[in-house]
Amino acid sequence: MAPFFTILTTTYNRKDLFMATFRSMSSQSFSDYEILIVDDGSTDGTQELLQTLANDNKNVRVILQPNCERGAARNTGIKNAYGNYVVLVDSDDIIDKNHLQLLHDTIFRIGNPDFVGTKFDFVRNGKHYPAPVSSLQEGYYDHKVLLHGNVFGIVFAIRRDNPALQFYEEDRRYAILEDWMFNFINFKSSPIYLIDAVSYHIIDHSERSMRSDNTKIIQRKKLAAEWILEHVELSTHEKNTLLGFTDYFCAIHSHLDYKDRTALTYLRSAIQKNGLKRNYLLLAIKCLAGRKNIERITSIIGRS
Repeated sequence: MAPFFTILTTTYNRKDLFMATFRSMSSQSFSDYEILIVDDGSTDGTQELLQTLANDNKNVRVILQPNCERGAARNTGIKNAYGNYVVLVDSDDIIDKNHLQLLHDTIFRIGNPDFVGTKFDFVRNGKHYPAPVSSLQEGYYDHKVLLHGNVFGIVFAIRRDNPALQFYEEDRRYAILEDWMFNFINFKSSPIYLIDAVSYHIIDHSERSMRSDNTKIIQRKKLAAEWILEHVELSTHEKNTLLGFTDYFCAIHSHLDYKDRTALTYLRSAIQKNGLKRNYLLLAIKCLAGRKNIERITSIIGRS
């Protein structure tokens, strides 16, 4: 018989980080599951580690493929999963022992939703910090909650026999934003049920994809927004909200890149679409002050 869950994780050159993730996946209190690991062309010894894990654990399967980016890797995993639900876990994150049990109990309580997930937090240097999703109440959410960013990440389970399921975009141009796009197009037709419990922990380390080149992140964010507008039917208000948030996102990463004039241009565009908001104003003040000046002042205060 097929397991109830397939825990799907895709990995690329995560040999030094993966074992903590694997231990959390393999110690679940709910026992009816398999672990499917798709390696996306690792070259650092990860593949050899995964083969050893598969040999030593009967419920572990490994698929090796050439590097195609994680959208393609996740599609491979979803298509090859045996479980009724596919539970997504990034290869450098941690899930609590009761993660699957929470999902299982909720699935039976509310009647086989297409998407169901728990809340998550961020872990930096051993300390836990709330994520934006923490402010949401338990219940169903559709694409509208994604207009201000991908608050759900990949922290959910997918019903595998959902006939309306749209797979991940595999074009490398959208790498690191494919989660947002996947969620948008799927939650538009079938909302996700959010469980009011934190059982997933994103380990915020220096090698995470969203800490890469800011210029590249900005370019891909714009492309992802254009993709969403092309593939998802939105109202005029929703389009403005989406584009305004995208401008704000680009302003943040321009500021992080010490390009405050560019950031202010993005902020001006965001205000034109969505009006003046508190977070826009705060970022504008930081840009006018200059990030280098703020860091210098902070450093002086820290030494005093």
